[in-house]
Amino acid sequence: MKFKIYSFLFLLILTPYVLAETYIATQHEMKMSDSSYIKSLHHIKIGKTVVISEFRAFGELGFGEDLNNGTALGSGLSYEYLRAGFSKKIFNNIDIKVHFESKLNNHSKDNNELQINTKYTF
Repeated sequence: MKFKIYSFLFLLILTPYVLAETYIATQHEMKMSDSSYIKSLHHIKIGKTVVISEFRAFGELGFGEDLNNGTALGSGLSYEYLRAGFSKKIFNNIDIKVHFESKLNNHSKDNNELQINTKYTF
C-alpha cells in the first residue's frame, strides 16, 4: 500500500513537467556514388517522444529493408530497427542531439551507429 501511495505522489509531482506523444514514421534513403544509384533503404517505425523539463527523449521500434539496385520490393535484406536518443538546448543558443541506432540483421552482423550533433546559434 505504501508503494502505491509513493508512486501516486511521484506521478502527481512529475505530471506538470512531462509531455509525451506517440507517432508512426517512415524513412526512405537513396544511396548514390558518383551520381549512380546503388541501393535504397526503407524503414517503418512506431515511436514515443517524452519531454521532461528541458530534455526531449525518444525511442523508436520498427523494421526495414535494404534494396540493391534492381532488387524488387520485398526481396531485399530485412532487419529490425531500434533507435533512441535525446536532445537539449543549453543557454538558448547551443543545441545538443544524441541518438543510438541499431539494425538487427537476420543474415549478417548487426549495424550500430551513435551520432552526437551540436549546433551553436548566433
